[in-house]
Amino acid sequence: PAVPAVKNAKWTHNDIDRFVLRKLEEAKLAPNGPADSRALIRRVYFDLIGMPPSPKEAEDFVKSASSNLNATLEKVVDRLLASPKYGERWGRHWLDVARFAESHGFEQDYNRNFAFHYRDFVIQALNADMPYDQFVKWQLAGDEFAPDNPLAMKATGFLGAGVFPTQLTEKEFESARYDELDDMITTIGVAFLGLSIGCARCHDHKYDPISTHEYYRFASCFTTTIRSELDLILPPSGELHKVQISSEGLPPIKHPADGRGYPHFYPQTHFLIRGDVSQKKGIAYPGFLKVLMRDDKQSDHWTQSPPPNWTRTAFHRTSLAKWLTDTESGAGHLVARVIVNRLWQHHFGRGIVTTPNDFGSQGARPTHPLLLDWLAQQLIHHNWRLKPIHKLIMLSNTYRQSSGFDQIRESKDPENR
Repeated sequence: PAVPAVKNAKWTHNDIDRFVLRKLEEAKLAPNGPADSRALIRRVYFDLIGMPPSPKEAEDFVKSASSNLNATLEKVVDRLLASPKYGERWGRHWLDVARFAESHGFEQDYNRNFAFHYRDFVIQALNADMPYDQFVKWQLAGDEFAPDNPLAMKATGFLGAGVFPTQLTEKEFESARYDELDDMITTIGVAFLGLSIGCARCHDHKYDPISTHEYYRFASCFTTTIRSELDLILPPSGELHKVQISSEGLPPIKHPADGRGYPHFYPQTHFLIRGDVSQKKGIAYPGFLKVLMRDDKQSDHWTQSPPPNWTRTAFHRTSLAKWLTDTESGAGHLVARVIVNRLWQHHFGRGIVTTPNDFGSQGARPTHPLLLDWLAQQLIHHNWRLKPIHKLIMLSNTYRQSSGFDQIRESKDPENR
């Protein structure tokens, strides 16, 4: 979208401000004044590393900012983005979305002793400013994209981070497997697409254009994907470590029902009537969501065949990842919008879309749709790197406003939209 013209151009520091000020001016509102330097430095520190500045760091900032606020603020933002604490702080935000846990859940809640490697991947990837499209691809299929890279292998822990029942009767084996597939699909939908794909498990989605047929085709991308524990040589020690990953063709992690023949997966995913494993209606083959396909493309457009002599996995997850990150014909345009909205959410307390996990028709409409589009475009322009978007947001005068209350503004805009 074109950057809008504004009347009070002197107030703007970058193009974010023009989008925000245009809305304010249309509503005959003015921005708040700037936050004082001490409040601003605390805001920046809490946002980026989750800790306050030391008294000396705060005093140094206040002194330097009095003569050159822009340069001083940019220097601090750059330094904190380069801090290892940045990945720890922002990793927590992502791990919440990814439903990360180091135990299986349910009543017994057995430990997952080697699941922490996925957490370490997230922190390391964020600190290195890994391109977000690569971040997405590796979590779905790092073992296929970069099988010789231990970090890529760790990334697949995303798929196995959900709850996992450990006390099963024989009658529950198959339904538990479909629950496991549903956990993967639902999390991918919420985390990357901001869509409640899981609603289509038992019936066509009531509000969004996602059919039950598409749900089971989506699920079949993971038909034989299971949790495994693999010995990997990890840097920097160069020592052998056991890592929980999610893949195919490897031994499953131990399960209390193994002695009773628990299969861990079934060779085919079926379409189920009302989600009932006793009502199968044909075999589902991998496919994606039609509503997020452009230019008359079909699912086979993104199909990736395994390389020569590769037999362990079928590259269905790689094909899915390619569709997810394709900004021209696939879902990439939505994936970009969802993640920049999450960045905005954690800097301002709520997103441009205030329902960050639901961009569907039941979610909130964006307050500034053109700004959301522009930020998504900036992300892609910066090769999907998140740190430049953080910096754009934090150097804007929009971010630097005080949080002071004003009765007149409140009466006109009570929700501060």
